[in-house]
Amino acid sequence: MFDKAKVAIVKKIFESVFPDRDFDIEKVGKSLFAFQHDAIGCCGDFLLEGQYTYDQVVELNKLTGYSAGFGFCKELGPVAFIGVPNRDAVQRSAYFDYEIGDYDAHLNGMNMRGPMYQYYSEQLSDEEAKEIGNYTVYGMGDPRIFKNIVPIKKTSCYYDFRYKCKCCDKFNGKLYSDVLEMEIKVDGTFSFYEARKFAYRSTGKFNRDCYDSSRDVPIQFAIVGDNQPVGILNLYHQYDHTMFRDVWSPNEDEPEKLPMRFLSDEEAEKINNFQLYYFASPYGIRKKPLTAEKIDRTLYEDFDFIMSDGTDYRLQDVKKNTNNQHTKVKTMKQYE
Repeated sequence: MFDKAKVAIVKKIFESVFPDRDFDIEKVGKSLFAFQHDAIGCCGDFLLEGQYTYDQVVELNKLTGYSAGFGFCKELGPVAFIGVPNRDAVQRSAYFDYEIGDYDAHLNGMNMRGPMYQYYSEQLSDEEAKEIGNYTVYGMGDPRIFKNIVPIKKTSCYYDFRYKCKCCDKFNGKLYSDVLEMEIKVDGTFSFYEARKFAYRSTGKFNRDCYDSSRDVPIQFAIVGDNQPVGILNLYHQYDHTMFRDVWSPNEDEPEKLPMRFLSDEEAEKINNFQLYYFASPYGIRKKPLTAEKIDRTLYEDFDFIMSDGTDYRLQDVKKNTNNQHTKVKTMKQYE
């Protein structure tokens, strides 16, 4: 009875904010979801750079193996959607996500899905669509199928190399990379307890996206190179056979990969000069107070993602590593 009342209240609020939308509110597990019947769906996986003719859109869509749709949006002009498995969903007038939840948006704590980030696309007939030559193209699926074919303006963080290479394989506990590349270096040095407190307060002990949260506080301690103590934030396990790379800042040469030895809590407790790094920047990092000594060059707005061989840095393939199985270590109780 209580759940039905909660659903009814949320639906009433939703209707007051978006009175012209067609949707249902349903409880799935412990969460409430809005199912939008008047939306195209997940066409916000990527946005192509530039504009395209009808024939170009058709040819690009053939690479996806799925369906395409054409429409007109008063805010953007002609729009096209490619790579959609459900033909009926894309070939109609409907709302669509005009913002892409890219890696930068993910770091800023911005949820790009939902009615507040949607425009309306009025479906064009096939005859009308063929006469137009300046389509803005959104797509569904992994944009790597267009690698070195057409440029990608934005891609969802879930398909971004920077995100994928930091994800762990949940089924066997391995990281996809054998080099832990740091994204942010925190200013100053910390004792073991200060580092634990910093980790708990800045990232919390919540599970975020695909990171495994088996440890109470997302931080690991290690010795890098000859004798540099580091605390690695947003890393939930210790991994054998991995190396460490410092933050690669703008206008700097690529840091060398250094050997790394993880520490037990008993060893780390005796050290009071840890340098702290974020292995994976926490969700909403730019909304949190943080004094950073160095930030990865790819997180700056003017970074050019096209590498010397023409490959988009974001669309690199992630090679699965088979050696760096995580190690279970004795840890402290939650430190608050």
